[in-house]
Amino acid sequence: MTDTQKIENVEGTIKWFDARKGFGFIIGPQGQDIFVHFTVIDQETGFR
Repeated sequence: MTDTQKIENVEGTIKWFDARKGFGFIIGPQGQDIFVHFTVIDQETGFR
């Protein structure tokens, strides 16, 4: 996987998230850090 590859429908644990800035990281299924932007989070359920 490259650093710029798009990943869809990944479940993970929140590592950190800055609500003011609108982004953060989750820990993916293989322990990798995955960048998360607020636009990919479903506002009704809290995930997308």
